[in-house]
Amino acid sequence: MRLPYQAKLEPVAILAEELLSRDLVPATGPTRLILQQQPNNELILQIIHHGRLCFSRHLRGFQQFLATPVTQLQFGLFDNLLLEVQRSMDFVEGQLKLPPVREVLLLLAHPELAALPALFHQAGFNQVKIMAQPAQWAWAAQCDFSLWWPALVAMATLMQAGELNLEAAG
Repeated sequence: MRLPYQAKLEPVAILAEELLSRDLVPATGPTRLILQQQPNNELILQIIHHGRLCFSRHLRGFQQFLATPVTQLQFGLFDNLLLEVQRSMDFVEGQLKLPPVREVLLLLAHPELAALPALFHQAGFNQVKIMAQPAQWAWAAQCDFSLWWPALVAMATLMQAGELNLEAAG
């Protein structure tokens, strides 16, 4: 089958989504745990230390997390998530000998994202906050960061490498 036009585009990079979130946190600072999930995907827990992805787990059984209202999360699903987070933190400290996690960042496309840190705080996880879009990304100000972050990080990576110029694209 022949298309009515040929785009003549060539790929310049292949980027793994699991590694993109690492680029959103400073390379220095405390050990960080990132919880990330996009619609129709599994929940992923990652540990970042000194700019390196040191641990990553796909958490099974949380496909409905994004579709569950905050008021209903407390009926078991959230407790299960807290247990998995604590197990992962214990493993990272005990087995991988990394410093304790000092910051938990939420990178979730949950419609009630703003209410989630309070649930964590009630459970004793006081270091939880929503991951914010980098301030220098004025070019992406109109985008819903929690939903489009993989594409935005990929674009920023390509812009930094000189492979993408948004001004030239119009």
